[in-house]
Amino acid sequence: MFASLRTAPHVNAILRKGAAILRRGPLVARNYLLARLRRWPVSRITGHWINEIPVYCVSLRGATERRSLIQSQVEKIGIQHFQFVDAVQASDLTHEKAASENLYAPEICQHFHGRDLRLTEIACSLSHARIYRMIANSTAPWSLIIEDDALFRARRLAKLTWKQLPTDAQIVFLSAFLHERPPKQKIARDVYSGESYAGSTAAYLINREAAALLADAAVPVVHAADGLLGRVTNRPDDIPERYRSAVRFPALRSAIVHPEVIYNGSVEYYHLTAIGK
Repeated sequence: MFASLRTAPHVNAILRKGAAILRRGPLVARNYLLARLRRWPVSRITGHWINEIPVYCVSLRGATERRSLIQSQVEKIGIQHFQFVDAVQASDLTHEKAASENLYAPEICQHFHGRDLRLTEIACSLSHARIYRMIANSTAPWSLIIEDDALFRARRLAKLTWKQLPTDAQIVFLSAFLHERPPKQKIARDVYSGESYAGSTAAYLINREAAALLADAAVPVVHAADGLLGRVTNRPDDIPERYRSAVRFPALRSAIVHPEVIYNGSVEYYHLTAIGK
């Protein structure tokens, strides 16, 4: 009986998930459990910039579990100006439809990547582009964009002040994949130049000027959302330089907060539910 249970596909998947979580250490196991139980620990932040700026969350309309966890964090932290923005559904797209509606540029995409973008990548890029336009049309100097798997590290976030951020920055990544750890060129405590940014759109501050530029550049889609950000920000290699030269796009000045003050939940937690499928 027990042998047959162990060989059942769903049981094997559960065992593999559990082993993967435990291999990453007790802290990740604890955090994964808390996130799955929608008990992610955050505390109230008062008198902080996070209470004053607009916060936009990209989220599929049917992602009720993720929305519930985000909403719980927002309320506990005390974020005042928060809204969900319904993400574009990949299932509503085809490459042909997106191209015919000038939402996707397959030939340019092939030039840069040698392949078509996946529909999920196109949908994600269109979702972020929608928010760029909303920010560009707003009056707020700065806004925060997060994805619905974001997990706030409230105590770290509470210690991050505007004075730490470079005055000329246009994008500040609060969560990012990095080319190296720690990132290059320390600017202030826990703040570095954006040169080490390798990807992720989990959480980033953006000013209205940068959002207006990106709203125009993001559609038709040529790159995944984080691929676009990597090409328009101040990374030193020639990949972004070739893109900016081709489209005559100015380099946006960016910075990275490290250690991150918002976790990318898909990397740390949610993606583990797919192990073994």
